Amino acid sequence: MKNIYKQLGVILICLFSLTSSFAQTKITDKALSKLKPGEYAFSSKMEAFEGAWAFKNDSISFELSLNVKRKIPLGKNNSTIYYDRLDGQYTYEKNGIVINSSTEFPLIGALAGINGPLPMTLTFHDIERKKEGEVTLVITKNNDLEWTLVERKVEWKENYPGFSVPTKMTLSKVR
Repeated sequence: MKNIYKQLGVILICLFSLTSSFAQTKITDKALSKLKPGEYAFSSKMEAFEGAWAFKNDSISFELSLNVKRKIPLGKNNSTIYYDRLDGQYTYEKNGIVINSSTEFPLIGALAGINGPLPMTLTFHDIERKKEGEVTLVITKNNDLEWTLVERKVEWKENYPGFSVPTKMTLSKVR
């Protein structure tokens, strides 16, 4: 009987050791470049961006849905770190006709300035104009979302001027 308790004790110690070796250290709002293997850059500030946002005027409708993805692994084996990411989908309509949608390439981003005024920076792929852009999102004092899209210097075979979606607008939260 003593032997069974010893074996059970050894098994419990092994299980505890194993689970603690797989645990990630949760570090709030730390830059990815400063993480050590096994650390997790938890972002407490992304929730403010999460939800459905919309911009509408007489002829234009732009709807944006943003979702926080938690604990995304980056790296391999013993060098893996974990981070949070904001993913988005959008639909742009003009006069009731869908002009552009992110079904093929969703918006993907991470925090750009964690300790500053907190813009979010997302990658934007404009398939129609064959170019990439960078979207900066800032929440205003009125809890609206400012969208600013600028061109990225990525070479495509062909490149067309401008974007197929608005480059500057203020969206209101709808959900």
